[in-house]
Amino acid sequence: MAGTYTHFKFMKDLEKKISFNKDKDLFLVAGQGHDLLFFIKLRELKCFGKRNEIVRTIASCNFRDLVIKWQEEIIDTNDEDLEILLYGYIAHHVLDSYIHPWLNNKCNCYFDKLDKNTWENNGRHETLESMLDYLVLNPYEFKMPKIKFKKGTKDSLNNLFKDVYELEDVGSMMLRGLNNMQGFISLYRLDRLGIKKLSYKIIDFLTAKNARKFTFLSFHYSKTMQKEVQDKYLRDFNKLYSAALSEASILILEIMASLENKKVLMITYNKSAT
Repeated sequence: MAGTYTHFKFMKDLEKKISFNKDKDLFLVAGQGHDLLFFIKLRELKCFGKRNEIVRTIASCNFRDLVIKWQEEIIDTNDEDLEILLYGYIAHHVLDSYIHPWLNNKCNCYFDKLDKNTWENNGRHETLESMLDYLVLNPYEFKMPKIKFKKGTKDSLNNLFKDVYELEDVGSMMLRGLNNMQGFISLYRLDRLGIKKLSYKIIDFLTAKNARKFTFLSFHYSKTMQKEVQDKYLRDFNKLYSAALSEASILILEIMASLENKKVLMITYNKSAT
């Protein structure tokens, strides 16, 4: 995945590129796509592993089928919120399909907890994307809006993911994640003094080498670390980001035009976002 704030920045740039003029607040947060499943409350931590498996499944396959079904649902329900969520989901998936393979393959960030040869990379992917986040859109200055949804929108999302992936309640989990997002970031990620980062380092030191790392959650980076990422990775990242922005804008504009005529666009784009 690309990071949370990278997706916010992507939606802000996409809004300008396609001259989006509907609910801009919803459009902005819709770009978190399937990552919304990760914004959980502490009492839901035991479910994180299941959420991660769901995200891996829906990010890796059947994107084309999902988008086609999603368009059909929009036409049937005439739900504008559902339409905006589709555009955000597409934008998220397209950007991830460019950034995620680059991080794993070109930046030596691939990690598999079942493969000991990759354990030294544990947390590297998340840390690098988080630092890129920090560089493209300052998390201490950006404020995200609050969004509310109709019950029908949630039901439609649940039906879509059940039809395409045979997964239950994915829409409900995504919308809960959206409601949790602001509190999650404030509680676990914003860290001007580096106190949370120290706590995460201790936790990561005490856990097994193949256990998920948490240090990346803290938005606290030294100027040396920032400069290293700028010098080694930012140029390639920006090229991929621009390519993804062009591809996402073309696809979304084509779907918007098709839906205006109450028709489903049979898209061909079906790249994995893993």
